[in-house]
Amino acid sequence: ATILGQRISFHYDTRNNLVTPTDGTAITAYAELNYNFKPGADPLYSRYGLEVKKMFASESKRAILVIRGELQATLGTDVPFYEQSSLGGQSNLRGFGIDRYIDKQLISFSVEERIHILRTRLAGVMADFEIAPFIDTGQVFNSFKNVSFKDYRITPGIGFRGIIRPNVVGRIDYGFSKEGGAIFAGLDFPY
Repeated sequence: ATILGQRISFHYDTRNNLVTPTDGTAITAYAELNYNFKPGADPLYSRYGLEVKKMFASESKRAILVIRGELQATLGTDVPFYEQSSLGGQSNLRGFGIDRYIDKQLISFSVEERIHILRTRLAGVMADFEIAPFIDTGQVFNSFKNVSFKDYRITPGIGFRGIIRPNVVGRIDYGFSKEGGAIFAGLDFPY
């Protein structure tokens, strides 16, 4: 299908660094109107989203509590599958593979504690190493009328981070799930 979309976004960010933040809040909200050119399909659908991230640094700065919440809503009858909300992957519900759950609406929450364990000189620069236990939860559903907390998926896990401030992050996360779990690696924080 060919889709033409227009999006308006709002960004509010008080984090002290965009790549390796240790304190602050980031809020992103958007509204999107899309036109589907597929013959026979209902041509219009819309998508809305809100993501809130808050970081709380400990007094010693050796631990950072990160809380994230996300809400997505898709309205329309013929929304392409690949345009719907999804859970699973490196940034939400990390115990499941990428896009494991897909539907029109999404609610997800994550809590992660980034704990500093070591600082050392590595290849001429100072490197920090962190361990990051986390818990992700969320659900996708067809309608907000169908929301039930008993159906939420929960994936605890552990992450390991190597950081060269202010611009480099390497990470490996392992999330546990009833389906076995998943491992993700990246050159950024999951959120």
